[in-house]
Amino acid sequence: MESQSVNKLPEKYSVIAYTDEQKNKLICYLEEHVKNLVYESDSDSVFHIRSSKYFASSSNCKLDGHILISFEDWERLVKAEKTTYKGQLEGVPNDIVERMMDCQEEQGNNRDASVFEKFGISSDVEGGFYWFKTKEGQAIWEYVIRKKNFQPFYEFWEKESKKEKPYSPNFEYI
Repeated sequence: MESQSVNKLPEKYSVIAYTDEQKNKLICYLEEHVKNLVYESDSDSVFHIRSSKYFASSSNCKLDGHILISFEDWERLVKAEKTTYKGQLEGVPNDIVERMMDCQEEQGNNRDASVFEKFGISSDVEGGFYWFKTKEGQAIWEYVIRKKNFQPFYEFWEKESKKEKPYSPNFEYI
């Protein structure tokens, strides 16, 4: 069973968590946000946490009517739900703003979303970054900032994540 890529948390979803760290993050979040959680553990490595809306598991299973999402997507989407921006960034998903601040930092400026809240397409000189020097390129950022069309951004990163990584030998074992 394969997880689905989603842009916002579905109403009902199942999360795959393979490590203890992932499991603990899920438990902390769910205990804080959900009532009547049920914990089940088949062994040290297999666990299930469920409520009427959520289901977390260390195996690739899901409840009927739930959308299966990866832990990484879940973590990104939960973080995105927590933050909202103002001004020119109003309505821009948080994962996109996070990427903007990554670009800002990569080009030598401080991470500061307020720069973009004031002027959406702030350049490097204004504390932002040179949009054309990013992996996404100028055109995708134009769609995101000026038109509030986020699909090209997500399509770009979906394609980027599917690209085959170049072979890199591990010299540690040679």
